[in-house]
Amino acid sequence: MTILSLLLVLSTAAEGPRVPAAIATREGLEIVMATGPIDAGFSERLRVAVERNPAATVLEIESPGGLADQAYKSAELLNDRGITVRVRGRCASACALLWASSESRALIEGAQIGLHLGKPSSKPPRFLRSLVQRYSYNLAKAALVNAGFSQELIGRALSTPHSSMLWLDVEAAKDAGAVFDRLPRGHTQSNRGAPN
Repeated sequence: MTILSLLLVLSTAAEGPRVPAAIATREGLEIVMATGPIDAGFSERLRVAVERNPAATVLEIESPGGLADQAYKSAELLNDRGITVRVRGRCASACALLWASSESRALIEGAQIGLHLGKPSSKPPRFLRSLVQRYSYNLAKAALVNAGFSQELIGRALSTPHSSMLWLDVEAAKDAGAVFDRLPRGHTQSNRGAPN
């Protein structure tokens, strides 16, 4: 395990979700659906679903968050395959990092993105705490920059404590500079709609 891998593991959300996210697809459909917490096996189950369905062009997700390292791994997988991350309901914490880290992202009218500063998965030794916190902060900042958010919004998001949430609806995300496809309510096709 490299030092960067160790820092990533130490910098993820506080504790793993108790109930794993449900991930479903059907061969020939263009959508993979994920609902629930981003748990320790999320990226692997997502990889299996995508491999089972090579026609998939969209991950539609609704999640309260979970483990940041799984969010980043999932975004890397989806980026490698050109799959859009689309939010229909609420997508918070690690889910928002997954959305922001993706190269192709969409929000359906009525969706909300929840941002805050995550907290480490475990208490690292005292001598590593500031390094782990800085590493976690920099990863989250890079994800938000990737999504096109303004520096002002990034500052607000990363100063929102883990016990709270900065919620952005579609209009607020657009006003904050995020780049994404904006889709109408009831959207079910995998097409990406008109870019924002």
